[in-house]
Amino acid sequence: MIKKASRALDISENLFASVAALLVIISTVSVIFEVFSRALFNVSYTWVHEINEYILLYIPFLTAAWLLRYNEHIVVDLIEEVIPSRLKFVLDMIVGIIGIFVCAVLVWFGMLATLDFFVNGVRSQTNLGVPQAYIAVIIPLGSLLFLFEFIRSLYQKISPKR
Repeated sequence: MIKKASRALDISENLFASVAALLVIISTVSVIFEVFSRALFNVSYTWVHEINEYILLYIPFLTAAWLLRYNEHIVVDLIEEVIPSRLKFVLDMIVGIIGIFVCAVLVWFGMLATLDFFVNGVRSQTNLGVPQAYIAVIIPLGSLLFLFEFIRSLYQKISPKR
């Protein structure tokens, strides 16, 4: 059961990370297009800025769990090098518990905000008029994956090595 859940989490994280990579490519191409369009033809597209704002919101939530799985988040390992391994284990547990709590809060309030946006039909006040529920939905989804990854990480740290 745990192996199947872990495998499903891996697949979900890989899918989210792949979408994030695609969004980085779209962002890069659209910004280059905008720069050349403005420089060569003196034409600017307002949608480029707005789309890239949304992409900048999506990327961290799409990649956070994947980065945690590979322990690739930015860390200050200066302290970890000088403290005893037992204290490092305790600090890892504290960080994991705080991570679970923060992710649970993000999931809950992100879900409430997304549902509120959806029910009330809230749209952006920009040219595109994007429904804000489509923008905000990444917060609870990405945070939920991040929450599950924190749980798996803690489980792997406390479970006996096989």
